[in-house]
Amino acid sequence: MDLEKACFSCHGDSKQKGGLNLQQLGAPDDQGNRLKVWRHLNAVLINGDMPPSDAPVALTEAERERLITWIGGLRYHGPAD
Repeated sequence: MDLEKACFSCHGDSKQKGGLNLQQLGAPDDQGNRLKVWRHLNAVLINGDMPPSDAPVALTEAERERLITWIGGLRYHGPAD
């Protein structure tokens, strides 16, 4: 996946820049946990803030768009209030 390719070297098990470990994040659970983090990640991808220009691995525009679409599809599927 593009997330592994472009993000895990700075936000994975061995290094957690900004305190973010994407390898341990997981999908939103039945309480909606982690959805806020995924939405923030999507915002920085959409804004072009991540990956940074000096990242070890760059994403192509197609890869970045695919990742944005995938993250945008994550939803909270727990019980309604």
